[in-house]
Amino acid sequence: MDRSFRNHEPELIEIYNGLVSRWRTIVLLTMCGLVAVVAYLIFKPVVYEATVSFLPPQKNQIQALRIPVLIARQGIPRTRSVMHVTYWTPILPKIPEIDVAQVFAAFRSNLTSPGLQQRYVQEHVIPTEFYVSNNAGTLTLMIYSDHSDQAMEWAKGFSRYASQVTIQELTSNIQHVIGNRLTLLEYAITTIRNLNDQYKLVRLEQLKDALHIARKLNIVDRIVETPLRPEDVPLYYRGTTMLSAEIEAVQQRGTTDSFGAHHIRELQHTRDQLRSISIKTDDVQAASFNEASVRRVKTNSTRLIVLGILLGLVVGIMVAFFGVVTEWSRNELADKKSARAP
Repeated sequence: MDRSFRNHEPELIEIYNGLVSRWRTIVLLTMCGLVAVVAYLIFKPVVYEATVSFLPPQKNQIQALRIPVLIARQGIPRTRSVMHVTYWTPILPKIPEIDVAQVFAAFRSNLTSPGLQQRYVQEHVIPTEFYVSNNAGTLTLMIYSDHSDQAMEWAKGFSRYASQVTIQELTSNIQHVIGNRLTLLEYAITTIRNLNDQYKLVRLEQLKDALHIARKLNIVDRIVETPLRPEDVPLYYRGTTMLSAEIEAVQQRGTTDSFGAHHIRELQHTRDQLRSISIKTDDVQAASFNEASVRRVKTNSTRLIVLGILLGLVVGIMVAFFGVVTEWSRNELADKKSARAP
């Protein structure tokens, strides 16, 4: 290097001349960047993208879930027989109807669930991740692999897995609702029977008191002609014969269901109807397959080559610049030592 710039800071022209003198280093490192990119493009494994898209299911594909819900949504009958005995009567909460949008929303939630994806990846030892996009109502699942058939198999397998989990969750919710209604129905039937037991005891006491009064008044047969209104006629007007027969009939009854037989039969019919519900999910689909495709992921070779050349050029210039600065410092140090020498 020219010693004319010793004992002072290097000027730009001097740095430029130093870089030019090291053009081989710059060219070599630039070629190294190019070779590295080319080698990457040559040995880079082929990557395939498997895509599966879904649309909301059709109504007939979720019919097996809608029918049990429609049955379970029916309310418990309310009759005068119960209202005459008590003001309490079972009222069931409303159950939202299962529709296409609800099922598809549950499927989308499971398909995008990181926890569900992680569980499937661990169970099937998949060395990749799933990507989900939602565009204009179409749900798209994507996965990348170096084998096209394997990528499509994983994509379809996870979509089936998410659909099964969705159907299981919906079925479990329906069964939970039916179970709650069955519990309430059993409670209603038991409550009405307890009320009927009380009514039987009260009725027997009323009949026995009326029989005691009829015997004291020596009323054997029923008194038909009376100025009293029907609702005001005393019970002992029936006479000892009729009252004794009615007491015997009430005492011989083995069950109290006859006091509220109509309403209990309605409740039992509703209970038996709920118990008979069978949810068959063989034909249920949480989503409709729209299309499936596999494509090879293309690499932008031109951009990578340009980036490799630029990176090599920058590194080469930096190395050359470092060499220029190092040489200048070494020469500066040598001049200072020469100046001190006698």
